[in-house]
Amino acid sequence: MHLEFDALHMYANRVGRVCTYPFELPACLANISPPLTYHNRKLVWCSQQEIAQLLLGAAIRPDWLSPLVHFRPRNGTMVFYNRQTALSARRNDGYLWKRKPNRRTAKEVHMVLKVDGLECILANYAHSALLSTFHRRTYSLRYNPSIVLVHYLNVPSITQDDKLCLPLPTFFEEDRSELSRNSVLEQLLPMFSGFPNYISRPQSNRQLHFDVQLVLSALCSAISHRLQVASSVGEVSHSTASRTGSSLYCLFIPPTEVAVVPHQKSRLHQSQNLPDLSQGQKAFIMAETAMPDTSEKTSNFTELKCYREY
Repeated sequence: MHLEFDALHMYANRVGRVCTYPFELPACLANISPPLTYHNRKLVWCSQQEIAQLLLGAAIRPDWLSPLVHFRPRNGTMVFYNRQTALSARRNDGYLWKRKPNRRTAKEVHMVLKVDGLECILANYAHSALLSTFHRRTYSLRYNPSIVLVHYLNVPSITQDDKLCLPLPTFFEEDRSELSRNSVLEQLLPMFSGFPNYISRPQSNRQLHFDVQLVLSALCSAISHRLQVASSVGEVSHSTASRTGSSLYCLFIPPTEVAVVPHQKSRLHQSQNLPDLSQGQKAFIMAETAMPDTSEKTSNFTELKCYREY
């Protein structure tokens, strides 16, 4: 069943490759050709141009909009909502997001993105309270804010010595009383959906293999440990955590295998489904280590951008 939309927003007249819309657009956007279809999953961030194209496409395709809030959308999910449903989704999508110091609402970074030098896309960025590499980004056109695109994506980092770097959270007292190991695992599972079995490093002939089952087991154990320890060594105070919104501790997981292959034969193999965690657990190496300062982090870490697009 499709949402009922104001007729003004449902109408668009195609003239060749150019569409006319029931709202005013600057020339740089009016000349953009919206896509006829869209994939509801993408494991890399969209460019500003792609975001504008998708939002313009949704303006003339109300059937793209979801009438219901998606509960814990898996990694890479892109979903369109009308403005009212999007507000509900930001509160009730099933994930725990970093919150403002008052602990009442999610902490979001507000951005205005440009297309051809023009500020035209309103964006809000939120980070998971359990794993800050998992993001929720919402986009809407300044000229048509009634349609919102929401994108969920986990973007971890790889250190220079080929280890997967996963930031560990800092918890408030109420978090420790509300969360259990099972609830943590329920949050993490969809965040790692589609995580690649093999990662090809840029400008390198090395392929890194990470066992998703082991990654989830190690991360879940590390987070559960931090929940159990009320005041561990190096724990960030509440005031500092509220101010920085970041964790000073990370989990570094080495690859289970490193393969060296010729550049021309280097390929990325994707895992479509997460392994069954009920199967026998393997041994893993886990280390909770203090993070270096921000400048060192920037130079020593590479953002994972090797997902296959859907």
